[in-house]
Amino acid sequence: MFKPLVLYDGVLHLGSIYDNTNDKLYVAVNRKGVMDHKVLTDYFRQEMLPNAPDKCVVLMDGHYSHVTNIKLFKLCIESGKDICLICLPSGQTDKLQPLDS
Repeated sequence: MFKPLVLYDGVLHLGSIYDNTNDKLYVAVNRKGVMDHKVLTDYFRQEMLPNAPDKCVVLMDGHYSHVTNIKLFKLCIESGKDICLICLPSGQTDKLQPLDS
């Protein structure tokens, strides 16, 4: 199981805010508090790839940081794992998201 990603705005990560989470969260910070290429790639590099099985499917919504992230695609290929990244079409998540009921 992967740690959930918690992303907030700022320029400095204050670890003390999350001291009581027992290292069960992956905490990231950037100026806007919005997912971007760097945050997603770092999350994959540090959390998902080391903990993913050798063969897996990753479903993502159509956010630009998912669909246009060449570094992420390259990282997955170079990991040596058989990772299939599937991006749902932008603007269609509410209709296609597999886990929504």
